[in-house]
Amino acid sequence: MFDTLKQKWHQFEAEHLTPKAPEPITYHAVISADYLAGEANGKEFGRVAWQDIELVVINIEGDFEPFPYWYIGHAEQGVRLPQDTANMADVLAALAQHLPHFASATTRKEIDTAMQAAEGRYYIWQR
Repeated sequence: MFDTLKQKWHQFEAEHLTPKAPEPITYHAVISADYLAGEANGKEFGRVAWQDIELVVINIEGDFEPFPYWYIGHAEQGVRLPQDTANMADVLAALAQHLPHFASATTRKEIDTAMQAAEGRYYIWQR
């Protein structure tokens, strides 16, 4: 799942964001009743239906400084969102609404642990 989504992201980035876009890249999640999608500078780069989400993982990545990325989906399809996605609070609220038991103390604790980490992969929720 991680390699597939990361490869798709890098392909999207090469085709749509660099070097054509000198402005900073802004990330936004599209949250609908049926799906979650990710956008960079207004262009969609990933989408997954709520009922198809099998896994929510935070992976700490980065060549220079560690940075958390959210992987939401399943092995073949999903969304890779950086922690600084503009509406990340809305994403968390939608995950709590659409995924059973996402809004739990255990999930919150695992998210907090991941956000303080310098490396690693944290399995936040799975079906």
